[in-house]
Amino acid sequence: MSVVPNKTESEKLPLVVGSWQQVWSDGPGGGPPGSGGTLADSVFQVVFPDGYYWNIGKNKVGNVRSMGYLRGKFTIEPNQLGIEFTKSVGSPGWVVDDTESYLLAMRAEVGSFDSVPTPGPIGKKGFLANVYVDEDLRICRGGGDDFGTGTYLYILERDSEF
Repeated sequence: MSVVPNKTESEKLPLVVGSWQQVWSDGPGGGPPGSGGTLADSVFQVVFPDGYYWNIGKNKVGNVRSMGYLRGKFTIEPNQLGIEFTKSVGSPGWVVDDTESYLLAMRAEVGSFDSVPTPGPIGKKGFLANVYVDEDLRICRGGGDDFGTGTYLYILERDSEF
């Protein structure tokens, strides 16, 4: 007997939609705070029901602070989401603490940060499987295709600002 009922990604999607804050990851962007690049505890993912999402992160390299916005699209497969990164933009400095990640994602979607294109994994494809999701917690594994043979683990909690 399973503690968690077996559901398809389609059945999980209503719970996945919304704003999430990463609390731990062994994947890209999961390094310890201060290690350079994206700060692990400052990564958000905002998932929209229309088949796209935005990963938003505070970046710090040396003393330079910036925000990164990485857009992806997804297709629903029975046991995972097929993902592809489609856009990467940024903005100098950090946003004010407690800025709603949903609003930042909406601003990115309408092109507010397009004047600062950034290098990113545009066109890379892979998968993201929601192993567990409820109203407050989401555990995913991801990888595949353009991300090599390994898989990564992501633990996120619902962003209370959403």
